[in-house]
Amino acid sequence: MGIPSALILFIVCLTGTVYVFQKEITRWVDSDKYKITITGHASTPMPIDSLVHSLESKYDGLQVSTVQIPEKNTEAWLFTLAPPPKKNAEKEKATIKKQTQVLIVNPYNGIVQGNAQGNAYKFFATVIEIHRWLLMDHAIGSVITGTAAFMFLLLEITGIILWMPSKIKSFKNRKSWQGRFGVRHTAGAKRINFDLHRAFGFYTFLFITIMAITGPYFAFSWYKKGLAAALGTQPVKKEAVVLTKSRQKDRHQSQYSLDSAFIQSGLILPYPGDTRLNLPKGTKGSLSLLKVKTGFFVSAGTDRIDFNAENGEVKKINLFKSKKTGEQIVSIMKAIHTGEIFGTFSKLLYFFACLLATSLPVTGIIIWLNKRRKKPAKSIIKKHKAAESYLRAV
Repeated sequence: MGIPSALILFIVCLTGTVYVFQKEITRWVDSDKYKITITGHASTPMPIDSLVHSLESKYDGLQVSTVQIPEKNTEAWLFTLAPPPKKNAEKEKATIKKQTQVLIVNPYNGIVQGNAQGNAYKFFATVIEIHRWLLMDHAIGSVITGTAAFMFLLLEITGIILWMPSKIKSFKNRKSWQGRFGVRHTAGAKRINFDLHRAFGFYTFLFITIMAITGPYFAFSWYKKGLAAALGTQPVKKEAVVLTKSRQKDRHQSQYSLDSAFIQSGLILPYPGDTRLNLPKGTKGSLSLLKVKTGFFVSAGTDRIDFNAENGEVKKINLFKSKKTGEQIVSIMKAIHTGEIFGTFSKLLYFFACLLATSLPVTGIIIWLNKRRKKPAKSIIKKHKAAESYLRAV
């Protein structure tokens, strides 16, 4: 199973390694766009409603669907603008996606500092296209990468069994475990390659097993439903932000305010973190606010508050800690797969684990080739012995 899946697994692991810190790398490359300097005469951000109205007036035909507000006041805000969908919304998804703008805005003066969909964004968009779909049609690519993940999982299980001592009675013997955790640098090339494969496989086992289990969750709908059912819940449905032509008019006529909702959320969720506002489709819709903690070692769990779009009243508070264990796991499935589950700490662990795992298909192939080279020699010896015995008999 390792031979046919080796190339795919190498590509998936390599692209996964590159993608782990995509957010940090993107913001570092475009730091001039994302960083802002607070001046004395503008110590507080402009009202969110004013910023939204200004952008929608400037970008005629586009409407703000989400507002992302970072924890740090030295970072710019992100505004996603998209065209209102038409009757053939399903058929025009590609067109809508192409016209969508993600603007980097200085909230203190309302100046657009750039577009978040720059070269770094496009690079990582290509990386994720390779990682998930191998640059193929999504339906076909998902099957290939999802199947490779299943094969990878089986390879890990059989690999850890082969890594262990061959006899159960040897488990208590310390000598039987010697040499299984490191590399013999003084040995030959074949032995070093074998030790690298065995040691790297052991040290990355836990992390790549998690990746292999969660990977097919994004490839197969039946697996997604089955895994969620096994955890006693259902998959999280993507809540599409529906935009209408009358939404802007309805919003300004309604009594609710984006700023009041944001201030109110700070009282309900007083911890520091990144916030995202999902704007409603009209006065009958709801404004949702999502907040997640930021830091070196923090949970990726997201808290959510739904507001009534007509009067700004709180409709529902959905705290991550209040969910059942199964619901928590399903809600952060992406974070579990990408390594964001415990902030920067877990991303570092995933990065090194994925980097080491990238070498496993390579070292595994070399082991396989080395074993194949021995077969002809063995067959020649067998034929030679058979000839000797024949001559003796004669």
